[in-house]
Amino acid sequence: MSAKYGHIKRGLSKKEPLKGKTLELALEILSVDYDDSEFGNFMKGIRKKIKNGEPLGDYEYHYFVEVTLPHLKLSGREDE
Repeated sequence: MSAKYGHIKRGLSKKEPLKGKTLELALEILSVDYDDSEFGNFMKGIRKKIKNGEPLGDYEYHYFVEVTLPHLKLSGREDE
């Protein structure tokens, strides 16, 4: 999974739209059914941008790439 997360990180850092299995993985990670809280709407916004091939803002990128992906690796999700 580290390599797959790396593909997500590289694509988003270059502000390129994700495609194929990389896009599918990113959307799967963001597929949690978030509520209508401020945080939920923030995460839905990230998912929508990635799905539409739009670049993420600085904080969106930070939260998804530099917080969420490493957290998934540390939590053992990487073994799937």
